[in-house]
Amino acid sequence: MLRLLAILCGRLQLRLEPEYPQSELPLRLYLRYYDTPPRFCPCLTAFDSELAAEESGTCSVVEEVDTGFEVFLAPDHGPQDDTIYTVSPEVTTVCAGEVAQWRVARAARGAEPVPDVTLLLRLLPVDDRGACWQRGEPAPLALRLRSAPRAPRLQLSCRHVRVRLCALHLPYHDVLRVRKRFHVMNVGSGVLELGVETTVPWSVLADADGGAWGGAEECGCDSRLAARSSRVPVRLEPRSSTEMRVEVCVSAAQVWPTGGAGAAAGGAGAAVGGAHCHAPGYPARTVSSTPLYIYDDDNILMTVPLVLELEFPQLRAAPPQLDLRVVADGDTRKCYFSVSHSSRTETLDLETEWIGGKEFKIWPPSLRIGPGGSANVYLQYTAVWQAAPVEGCACVRVCATCACEPTAARWCRTYVPVRATPARDFKFHVARHDHTDDPHLLPPGLEPGPPSGLPSGLPPSLPPGLPPGPPPGLQPTHAARDD
Repeated sequence: MLRLLAILCGRLQLRLEPEYPQSELPLRLYLRYYDTPPRFCPCLTAFDSELAAEESGTCSVVEEVDTGFEVFLAPDHGPQDDTIYTVSPEVTTVCAGEVAQWRVARAARGAEPVPDVTLLLRLLPVDDRGACWQRGEPAPLALRLRSAPRAPRLQLSCRHVRVRLCALHLPYHDVLRVRKRFHVMNVGSGVLELGVETTVPWSVLADADGGAWGGAEECGCDSRLAARSSRVPVRLEPRSSTEMRVEVCVSAAQVWPTGGAGAAAGGAGAAVGGAHCHAPGYPARTVSSTPLYIYDDDNILMTVPLVLELEFPQLRAAPPQLDLRVVADGDTRKCYFSVSHSSRTETLDLETEWIGGKEFKIWPPSLRIGPGGSANVYLQYTAVWQAAPVEGCACVRVCATCACEPTAARWCRTYVPVRATPARDFKFHVARHDHTDDPHLLPPGLEPGPPSGLPSGLPPSLPPGLPPGPPPGLQPTHAARDD
């Protein structure tokens, strides 16, 4: 009995909160389809068939299945549509303290937008009834799925790739390969399907088995074989990156100056006059740029310049030529010239050689010049009379880098033409004196340790006490000149 006492006149309404979602309005009737084995016994319910299918899931025999469906009520979240998204797994069991994960994927691929939907996670207690108790089904969890546009975005770790080489380091009759690496990144939210393409002398390195790059952690080297190709496909997932490797192949036979090694060995052919004392001309530096295209199915997204910079050191001599003019028979003249090179990074080992008669001596036989430095090369001429001027060349060149091929890299050289005119006229005789700072090439009579029995500074051909000059009774005359 419910007894109510009203003091004021009014309307009394009693409302009970609904215990189940089905008691609220609006509500919607949902269907869930599932596979079930065929029922051979009419007393076997659909629920028992589903349990029997789970117990016999380890059987390898493929049997025909039936389709069952379950009807349940839930709050209204719109009509059902399973053609837009797929969710896996459809059924899972979550124990106490565990975390379950579901994968939601878009079922229909296309560029058209899809509507927003709600994903219902229906919770079914495993133990829902017992002796004198029963647990009702809780309300399903609603997860709102909204489609967002995905746009990939390409980004590179560098603007260009540059390789600097000195042509003197190239192996003779072989090629030199140099590898460079940079990273290609997808910083957007979409998948990038790219193609990478370049041309010779560059190539793109791809894994031989199509897998990702593998490297040893300790030494930093590659543990997989790489295949060189001019075109490589690349797939980048959203917010991911990959390492791109390019390689340049340089051949000495293709880049060395032509005719550099043929006439560089020296000998009689180069010793005839100053016409052969000319070094080959070539640029001190060459720069070539090869584009690396990164493109998709529609257009070229980015272009990376692959720059190959080759340095060809040039030897310079100052002065470019020497003329000792008229030298009296038996006298000596000494001169020098300075040698430098154009390289700002390389230290060159050079060798010297005299191409001409035996009247000339050259020093030193070899020298080393660093970047921006210079060194002197000394020449000494001892006149031996002949009816014509004496000509020759002082050759300075890079030391041979290959023992089996003496002319390798001999294109890097320079010549200094030298000319002298011997004469018998004694008026051209000068006192022996060395005006240079070189102690190796000295005129006869100025060498350390004079000959035994002769005072220092006098030639061995003159007796002691006789001053240098023409013999008594013989005076120099201009009419007797023999140039």
